[in-house]
Amino acid sequence: MPSWKKVITSGSNAVLNSVTATTGFTGSLLGTASYATQALSASYAPGGGNPFPYNGNAQISGSLGVTGSFAVQTYDSFISNAYVNAIQITDTYRTIYDIFGNTSIDAGGRILTDMNALPSANWMARTLFDSSPSPSINWGFRYLYNSSGSISLNWASKIAYDTSTSSSIKWDIRQLWDADPFALGYNTASLDWANRLAYDANAFPSIDWNYRRAYDGANVLSIDYGHRNLITPNGTIAALNWGDDTYLDSNVYQRDYKSADIQDAVSNNYNDPAASYLGDVIEVDGTIFIGNYVTDGMLVYLETNATWYPVEQASTVSTKLLGIAHNVGFNGANTGWVLLEGHVVIDDTSTSGPNVQSPDHGLPIYIKNNTTTGLMSTVVPTTTSGTNVVRVLGHCYQQNAGTTSQWMMKFRPSNDWVVI
Repeated sequence: MPSWKKVITSGSNAVLNSVTATTGFTGSLLGTASYATQALSASYAPGGGNPFPYNGNAQISGSLGVTGSFAVQTYDSFISNAYVNAIQITDTYRTIYDIFGNTSIDAGGRILTDMNALPSANWMARTLFDSSPSPSINWGFRYLYNSSGSISLNWASKIAYDTSTSSSIKWDIRQLWDADPFALGYNTASLDWANRLAYDANAFPSIDWNYRRAYDGANVLSIDYGHRNLITPNGTIAALNWGDDTYLDSNVYQRDYKSADIQDAVSNNYNDPAASYLGDVIEVDGTIFIGNYVTDGMLVYLETNATWYPVEQASTVSTKLLGIAHNVGFNGANTGWVLLEGHVVIDDTSTSGPNVQSPDHGLPIYIKNNTTTGLMSTVVPTTTSGTNVVRVLGHCYQQNAGTTSQWMMKFRPSNDWVVI
């Protein structure tokens, strides 16, 4: 029997001294709020080494202070009927565990782990991990990673990377980049859709689809498909023009017209030196030059100093090789084209291009009487004072249906001349 100082079986009474029980209590043993100072010491461990093995609900009103460590265990029948840690808080560790005793939340290291105890999120480093575990998202530095753990997207710098970790897309300047083709340590633009440019392997513009142009390997304009032109290697003039079905310009500057409708269409281009003639043309640029006073449409002759000058009718120079100047100054001073033989649009009123006095169907055309600036006429020269040359330059054959002053002329200077 227990030893009692005083035993009360009913009513409200107090136990004045200690109570010792050798076989435990049955029923309830309750104390007042003041009974708690030393009641649950570490030496009270009837659970066989597990302190305070309490089953049921525990409620605490107010604050709970813990000096040292604090651990909460849970009994798990799935793993050998053992107790496993659920929560452990010490000066070093602040950890929550899963049902298998693996770390689930490490609040000290600020790490979340998956069911395999591998890092899933580290919010100190601001990183999410995949199942590997490899970094998947780093929202501190604003990175996305690929499955190999390499940066795939850097949205701070607005760069996307390819599988070889080379920058591939820079979307703030709207460019695609290639993979450092020359091993220079940096990538070069391949496509710039802000400026609508595509680049070649040398980082030169290859296609400009804003202005509809393509460039050759020397970064020289090669195709102007907006104006339907192929450009010569020096990048100055059209070698081929397929602007309509009336003509093609080849690299020898020949055009071929057939029907009267096409001829009429050509004669509408009187004020366009590049489209108002067809035939054999030479480019005057380099060792052969245009004289300073030559303008578009002038009848010119080739002097022995390799320069073209305006024809003077009262001079033996009008017996030399003749041509009609076009596109004068197209590539700088003293440059141009010269039509040696072919078809050209003329006008009997304008002075800004090939001018022929009194044109009409089938009439021969001569060097105009007394001209010093390369004018032409269907009127036979009659001046007899001094050295005056009469020479047939060609014939008129087509009148423009809309502009009657404009004609087509067959230009074929005769090798014969007469001095009057």
